[in-house]
Amino acid sequence: MPTTQNPNLAPSLDAPYEITYPLSSGSLKVRVNRQDRPFTELCVVGERYNPKRPFIFVSKVLGKHWPVSPLVMKGGYEDLAAKLNDLESPVLFVAMAETAIGLGRGVFAEYGTQYGAKEALFTQTTRYQLNHKIALEIDEPHCHARSHLVYWPKESALAQLFLKAKTLVLIDDEISTGNTLKNLAQAYLNLNKGLKRLILVSLMSFLSDAVKEEFQRAFPPPVDHVSLLEGTFNYDPGEISPEISPSFNSVGDFAPKDWLLQTNYGRLGLRFEDDQLYYQTLAKSFHFSPSQKVRVIGTGEFLREPFNLAYAFSQLGYETLFQSTTRTPLAPSPAISHTLAFPDNYHDNIDNFIYNLDPNFEGDTVIVYETRPLPLDHDLPTRLRAKVLFL
Repeated sequence: MPTTQNPNLAPSLDAPYEITYPLSSGSLKVRVNRQDRPFTELCVVGERYNPKRPFIFVSKVLGKHWPVSPLVMKGGYEDLAAKLNDLESPVLFVAMAETAIGLGRGVFAEYGTQYGAKEALFTQTTRYQLNHKIALEIDEPHCHARSHLVYWPKESALAQLFLKAKTLVLIDDEISTGNTLKNLAQAYLNLNKGLKRLILVSLMSFLSDAVKEEFQRAFPPPVDHVSLLEGTFNYDPGEISPEISPSFNSVGDFAPKDWLLQTNYGRLGLRFEDDQLYYQTLAKSFHFSPSQKVRVIGTGEFLREPFNLAYAFSQLGYETLFQSTTRTPLAPSPAISHTLAFPDNYHDNIDNFIYNLDPNFEGDTVIVYETRPLPLDHDLPTRLRAKVLFL
């Protein structure tokens, strides 16, 4: 089996192959068993302030920690949705906050385009409290922001779909242990004993065959795995003691945010809608120069609508990049060339970050918010000299 210490050689390798990444705290060996796209096309390995798991797979197609063309993002959505044929309805899609919400909405949208989605429902986990009935609540033990909430859909018809789904599609950007998804699936099965199929969707899955078998034994319905890449990894800690991690605030005030999150962008359930015309009209309203570069920035859990705007700019011929702010603190590494820290826009006084922005970007920047008004100390638009759009 081919092995390389140089990650730049990976695109020329056919699976299976191995890549070793040196880290400041040790080394990470990644084995790729199957790939629709090469590992280094999908991600780059970075580092984070977590002694239990000091590495992170920084996606190059997700539009979160790495700026990416919305055309590339849409291609990933299309490829994953194409694998979701022959699903028994009703189908419930659930995306994991915060990183996979945009991915989940994108796959749901492409599923609706490719197969129709009359009896399909999208919802998401969220970190934010609302004065609304909670359907599911789980913890993510390895994460800095642990609690995931899933609310009952607001519309009664969607609530019935939620409760009577025959197929449950759980979407995360990357699956390493599957424990969080297992907990979520079990919590859902406690509500709906009639579920007939469970599908785990991700850009990359690192579940071994043994873990997949264990996952299947935990559930009565068949469990399928859909991804663009499958493999395993092994982290070998070094002998050098890790540096003391800086202190970050990642816990909000747990106060209800109904006054701030007044529009349902997925937290209370959504049907499939084709709204491309709306965003094309919105993009045209900016009247940018035809030769101008554009970057669109989403915020926190708010990704799909900003992506729609970025995709519309691309369709109009603009050279466009998309990415989002995040509450995830990452350490400096070759995967993180630039870090900008600032207070969050959800009035929680949580440290937020945006990574790998080009400080010499020559073009127009648009930051799209679901939160209005912005906190007085949220200075990201000023620092990026950005136009602000509230949706």
